[in-house]
Amino acid sequence: GKVAGKNPWPATGLEWTIDSPPLTENFHETPVVDWEVYDFEHRPELGLKGSISKKPAPAHGDD
Repeated sequence: GKVAGKNPWPATGLEWTIDSPPLTENFHETPVVDWEVYDFEHRPELGLKGSISKKPAPAHGDD
């Protein structure tokens, strides 16, 4: 398939802001975080499909 871009999931974590492959120190200078790094807000404009469902019942022998 096609090669993915630098941040194909619009992720907000610091790991998506560094170069690939990363530098030995990861960042050119120490980053200052002034946002919620793991912002899991609902983003319907991304067109993501799927849902969260209840945990399945344990398989026989796992209870």
